[in-house]
This record gives sequence, C-alpha cells and structure tokens, in this order.
Amino acid sequence: MNPGVASIAALAVLSLLLLGLLVLMLLLLRRQHLQMTRECGAETFVNFASFERDGKLPYNW
Repeated sequence: MNPGVASIAALAVLSLLLLGLLVLMLLLLRRQHLQMTRECGAETFVNFASFERDGKLPYNW
C-alpha cells in the first residue's frame, strides 16, 4: 500500500474515533445536565414570558 494512502486512511480512522468520542461526551454531559435540573426542583424555574407581559420581576424575586 502507498504510504500516502495509508496515512490518509489512518487519519480518517482517527478522526472518526475522535468524532465518536465527542458525541459520547456530549450525550453524557446532556444526561448529567438533565439529571441536575431534575434534582434542582421546579421552584427555581423562571418564566421569562412574564417579563415580557408586564415588565416586572415575578413576585417571588
């Protein structure tokens, strides 16, 4: 096999592995973030539509 072709093939395989690792990391971080927001509770949720409606802060601020 030509050394140029072999190096291009090796780079392609490495880039695919790196891409797979990136996707795996993003999925794990997303799952961890969803779990953290679930533990946080609903009382920390801010309804930003109320800002636009009356221009004031919500009553619990």
